[in-house]
Parts: sequence; C-alpha cells; structure tokens
Amino acid sequence: MNAVNLKLTKLPNLDSIIHSIISDMSLICMVSVEGKYEYTGKTHQSILGYKPEELINRSLFEFIHPDDFVMVKSLFKNGLASGEFKKIKLRYRCGNDNYLYLESQGNAVYDENNRVNGVVFVSRDVTATTMMENELARIGQLKNVGQLTAGLVHEIRNPITTVRGFLQMLGSNEELKPYRDYLDLMIRELDSANYLITDYLSMAKDKETDFAWQDLNLLTRSLYPVLDAEALLGDHKIILDLGDINEIFINSNQIRQLIVNLVNNGLESMGPGGILTIKTASLADNIVFSVEDQGSGIDPDIISKIGLPFFTTKEQGTGLGLSICKNIAARHQADLKIESSKEGSIFSVWFKDFKAINYDSIKENKIFAV
Repeated sequence: MNAVNLKLTKLPNLDSIIHSIISDMSLICMVSVEGKYEYTGKTHQSILGYKPEELINRSLFEFIHPDDFVMVKSLFKNGLASGEFKKIKLRYRCGNDNYLYLESQGNAVYDENNRVNGVVFVSRDVTATTMMENELARIGQLKNVGQLTAGLVHEIRNPITTVRGFLQMLGSNEELKPYRDYLDLMIRELDSANYLITDYLSMAKDKETDFAWQDLNLLTRSLYPVLDAEALLGDHKIILDLGDINEIFINSNQIRQLIVNLVNNGLESMGPGGILTIKTASLADNIVFSVEDQGSGIDPDIISKIGLPFFTTKEQGTGLGLSICKNIAARHQADLKIESSKEGSIFSVWFKDFKAINYDSIKENKIFAV
C-alpha cells in the first residue's frame, strides 16, 4: 500500500482529523521518526490497556515482542527511507503484560519540505484469527503425521510380530536356556516398539468411536489402582479430589488412555516424594478433569509447543503422549489447557456438559468429530 502523503502545511488540524476518523479505526497512533509516540487514540486504552499519557514520548519498540523486534525495527527504518510502509503482523505487549497480535499499516507524514516527519499507524487486533490460524495449522500438522505414519506402521508391525513369535519359540528351547535372558530382552524391546506403533496409530487414525454417557468419576476410580502402583514405583503419591459432576458423553477407552497419559506425564515431571492430584469439577457449562503435579513447571517459551507431535523435553520421550491427549480431547469437542508455574503444572480437560442438550440433537448434529 502506498504511503499517504500528508502535508502539514495543508493539514494544520491533523489532530482533529485523526479524532474525526478514530471511531472507524481499531487502533490509531502517530509516532516520530525516532519511533516515539506523539498521539494515541482512546482505543489504545480499551484494547491495549494504556492511557494516552502512559505512551506519549515512549518508544513504540519497547512494547514489541522480542521475537518480532528486529523485523519491526527493520521495516520501520526502511519505511522512513522509502516513504512506504508494508502491512505487518506483530505481537504487542499490553498493560497486563500479555501479548496481542496486531495487523498494522504505517503511513508516512511529510513536513513542508517534503521530508518524512512522522508515521501514522492504523492497526487492528487480529489475535483471535491468528490463534485460529495457528490451531488450523496444528491440526493440519497432525493430519500430515497421520497420513505419513498410518501407511507405514502396519508394514512395520507385521515383521515385528513374526520376529517376536520366533523369539518366544527359541526361548522355550532348553538348549538355548543360557541365552534366555537375552531373548527376553529382545522380546521386551520389540514390545516397546510395538507400543510406540500403537501410539502412532492412536494419534494418526481417524477411526470411528463408540460414545456413551459415562461417569467420569467412576472411570477415574477404576484406573486408580493401576495409577497408584505406577506412582509408588517413583516414590510418588496420588490424591483423588472428585467433585459432584454430571455424566458426560464420551468414548471410555479413549478417555482411559487420556487419563493414563496425563497422569504418567505428571508423575514423570516430579522428583521423589511428589504429590499428584486428580480433580473433577463442574464449572459453568463444563465438566473439568485436571491433573496437578508438583514438578518444576514448564518454560513459558515452550508451552505453546506442548502437544505437537514429536515435541518432547524428556530424554527418552517420543513426543506423542500429550499429542494423543489433544487429539482425544478434540474428538470429544473438549479443550486441553495448561497452567504452569515454578511450583508445578496443571493439565485440565474441559468437556462440555451436554446433559442439558437433548441426546437426539447430539446425534443429529454430529457434535463429535469421529
């Protein structure tokens, strides 16, 4: 987009012009050639959380996300030199220290000598659409992984099954008794590979699922003996804090897998003596299942990557456990949320409370993506 050549000699009432159009703009401001704010509209307070007096004479660049700083600085410099500013998307730090995505277009302001004397930026909040685009990209990544792995795992599984069978047969041979420990080790390694393949399939296969009304508390209690035994191996303790909740419309096998994966993830994050709390609660129109650990927390810079296929911070992790959880949650129209601090992390799954919805409408509208 070409720059708007505003001659200050012809527009002495620039400030009043800005005021007259501001109601039609999401965000509008004017900065000097040094990048310092000279004017900001009221929407900077309502959207970004800054009063005009909090921004005037401060540098625009101190509010830019560190990862976007070099790009924004470079485009600003190039725009001053050419008089033309490219439309850009950037992350801007708000008054509450959170970042919003802004789409911003700069327009050069010229003085009576036809020199760039400042820049008017017109911006809009595109956080919602950007987050949606990121989520669609993530889903596309899952589908790509699914297409790649689903075509390979079956061919891999068949020879594994054959080799395992012959190893078992050799293990029963008395002449090979001295080597039985080695044979058992090979079988265990094959089983480990087979479990990994099962995880691939669970994430990749868009399979039909059987949904039914289930008591999430009952399902959790049925898994407790197995989960508690796993916890004891690492000198951990599991506490159940199950609230009064409605039944939810789920596939019990998939939700069992989700619970086991979330609990194992929490246990692996803690040192000896750590306590893991499993909670259920009814909040507004949601049934919330959460796993709270006492680990060291998750670096804020990588939280957005948690759940991506093959992304892991563990030395021996596959990066599939939480990816599978996100996939299962998506199949149930649920959201997997992560909260983390130095005291630990909370992984929660927010299921919609469909008890208020007629069951026939659920089937008719195909609410669940199976």
